[in-house]
Amino acid sequence: MKIATLPWMGTLLLLSAVSLPAQAPAQTPDAKVASLDEIKNQAELDKAIIELDRQLFGAYNRCDLKKFDSMLADDVEFYHDKGGVTLGHEKLTESIKNNICTAAIPNAFWFPAP
Repeated sequence: MKIATLPWMGTLLLLSAVSLPAQAPAQTPDAKVASLDEIKNQAELDKAIIELDRQLFGAYNRCDLKKFDSMLADDVEFYHDKGGVTLGHEKLTESIKNNICTAAIPNAFWFPAP
């Protein structure tokens, strides 16, 4: 599929990005998550999954690498469609640090391409 663009669109996108304030999104305090032994029904399991998902991706989006790494299993396996497999929490966190979070772009926001 080919996407048509106008010559000025790149400039408009660049100007929009430059005019946005560089600030991190507000962080919602982490809610307590029930342990597996405490979860008694599907609704409680759903609530735990949603909260852990929010915490993990919140840490990722804020580049809070300490929190992100603490939520990973030691033997995590991450499969990237272009980069292949990354094995272990230390290598995955290092990859996020080097490819997503960078001191050159403080408080950067990364959005998927449309």
